[in-house]
Amino acid sequence: MTPRFSLRLRALLLTALAATSLTACDSSDDEGDLGSFQAQVTGAAQASLGGQAVFAIDSEDGETTSAIALIDEDEDDVAFLLMDGRVTAKTYTIAGETAGAMLLLGETDGTGDMYFSETGTITVTRADAARVVGTFDVTAVNIADEDETVRLRGSFDAKSGTVVMPSEARVGR
Repeated sequence: MTPRFSLRLRALLLTALAATSLTACDSSDDEGDLGSFQAQVTGAAQASLGGQAVFAIDSEDGETTSAIALIDEDEDDVAFLLMDGRVTAKTYTIAGETAGAMLLLGETDGTGDMYFSETGTITVTRADAARVVGTFDVTAVNIADEDETVRLRGSFDAKSGTVVMPSEARVGR
């Protein structure tokens, strides 16, 4: 099984990762300004996740993508949900370039595992300029070992944030 993530979605995920690293590390952010999420990881890895949720809409080269970043309380674990176009209230099926997800489960020593989505859905029940609310149920593959899969399920209430381009992002914490 090979992850079917296009280069465009991978680049957008890395952009989201850079934005989240800055958001998660900025101590000036009032925690009440960000949304929240809860999720369970089962399969090759096990985890209960919960923390902050932020969404942003990015338009580049005439293409629009909506990204939701889910930042666990310990900041070593991060998940991203991506939807093609401006997010609306509907169910997005993980397929090709219409929707996708990435899960990064990190360790305190800086190592970790990265999973890219293979199948699943992202269901948005509310979407406006300030908030995106919904659920997700995704099966994802470890990019280092395609025999390892996880299921990521949960809910989010994400508030609007800012996407920082990778050239402006700091590396590390």
